[in-house]
Amino acid sequence: MTKILIADDEELIRKGLKAMIKRYKEDFYDIYLCSNGNQANEILDNENIDILITDIRMPEVDGIELINHLKNFHKETAIIILSGYDDFRYAKEAIRCGAKEYLLKPVNREKLYLCIEDIEKDISKRDEYVRGYYSNLFNCLLQTETLSVETLSIIEKKTNMQIFNDYYIGIYNITILDKSSFVKELDKNKYGKIVYLFNAQGWLVVIAQEIDFLVNFIGNNEKSNYVVGISKNQTSIQTIKEAYIQANKAFEHRILSSKTIIRYELVEKRNKKFTIDINKINSIINMISSGRIDDISKRIDELFSENYINQLNVDYFMELSKILKTKIIEIDDTFKIHNINWYSNIYEYISHLKECIFIVDHRLASMDNNSTNSAVKKGVEYINENYNKDINLTIISNEVNLNYTYFCELFKTYTGDTFVNYLKKLRVEKAIELLLNNPNYKIYEIASMVGYKDAKQFTKIFRKITGISPIEYKTKYAI
Repeated sequence: MTKILIADDEELIRKGLKAMIKRYKEDFYDIYLCSNGNQANEILDNENIDILITDIRMPEVDGIELINHLKNFHKETAIIILSGYDDFRYAKEAIRCGAKEYLLKPVNREKLYLCIEDIEKDISKRDEYVRGYYSNLFNCLLQTETLSVETLSIIEKKTNMQIFNDYYIGIYNITILDKSSFVKELDKNKYGKIVYLFNAQGWLVVIAQEIDFLVNFIGNNEKSNYVVGISKNQTSIQTIKEAYIQANKAFEHRILSSKTIIRYELVEKRNKKFTIDINKINSIINMISSGRIDDISKRIDELFSENYINQLNVDYFMELSKILKTKIIEIDDTFKIHNINWYSNIYEYISHLKECIFIVDHRLASMDNNSTNSAVKKGVEYINENYNKDINLTIISNEVNLNYTYFCELFKTYTGDTFVNYLKKLRVEKAIELLLNNPNYKIYEIASMVGYKDAKQFTKIFRKITGISPIEYKTKYAI
């Protein structure tokens, strides 16, 4: 809110100017009145006055003396001088000393409005520069890992912001695109000094002495679209980085809460110890392309159960979402979903996650079966030709250019068996051929020829599949 001080020893002029300004922009200005220069100095020393409108001649301290006082102590206050025709030479002196404008009495309303409009433009430019300065300074301060006590003291002195002995930090889901809608509300606050800026993520950050300002700025309304995460109370600029981390952590929890005001004190009570069930994630991945939408949906709900939402720290959900995204992209690199903190709440994320997975499932299930079967057939042929070598599913999936997990599922569907069992059976079949057709081969030689370095392991697998040992088989069936 712009603060205006009107100093004139004539009461009618003071009240008349106040009425004119109120008609110009109602509820936009905070207007102070005084009848002499001493009162004006007292108000200037205790309030951040943006515009001074003063008579050139007043009792005790006149307009020129007032201007000189402002030059020394309140350089940012803009000055409008009021004068009569007889005081014109004083008015020129006032302009030379730094007055922005002068108006002749009786004051013309339109000229007054033009003067105020010009000054407001200058104030806006100045404030924009100051905000940019503060924004850069505090962004640097908040992003820097460590700052010395001396550096912090210099920053506190340079900013001339006496808020760091008692302050809170709030982070809002208000972006720079919404800036014009909120700057006036920020500027006209009545809760004392504040600093506001937009952080590297584009969210509004406010440093304020009064927590009531941080709360009332958006209103405590559960239907509000705006949310604020608030730090604990701080008493030193040296803890500003810690306060920012607290506010940011509270802000991140907005996706788990229906509240618009999230205090760090409540967030830190949430359980930070958790274990992500990788088996459940893998089961979801394995079902993709199967068309089993209901089963996939059920497994997702288990990962994001209501108990987890009510009790766990948001870090669980952020980590879980990263793992899911990484694994699904390995199957289908067209999978598109935002990071979880992009969404307004956890349920919106879950809904979009299911939608995206169902799309991937449908796309893969609808792929040309001939093309898929061809890839799997190529994999089976590779096994049949290289069964006697040290091969595994990773080598084969790379050979046919399919994701490991996806190929594993397709292979089982195509052959009716797992890769490990298929390879064991194939090697035993080849061993039987050698036993029957080449009775002079030793068992350890046949084991090596079908891919086993250990004859005992070969014998064990052979017995498990055929029911008898290789020697018994040779004795029983060889010609």
